[in-house]
Amino acid sequence: MNSELNKLWQEHQTSTYPDEAHVSNLDFELADSIIAGCVSSFLESGTLENEKQEALNGSIEYISQHERELPNNAQPYFERLKTMGNLVLQFL
Repeated sequence: MNSELNKLWQEHQTSTYPDEAHVSNLDFELADSIIAGCVSSFLESGTLENEKQEALNGSIEYISQHERELPNNAQPYFERLKTMGNLVLQFL
């Protein structure tokens, strides 16, 4: 059930945050931190508290709303984050 999520999570853990993602007035680092924390919690426990689910959903929406402002080479990193977050939400 979580094989795709596990694969993406392993890829994420070995990747580095793209320097190009530092876009003025936008906080992609916070969204990255929230999604990664939620994915990690879900993989450890198989569940996610309601408040974390809301934070996860909000972070996915934030990236979706602002991703067009990211340079092209930073977009795959955030696409992977969104995919992992959406997979967690589907499993809940």
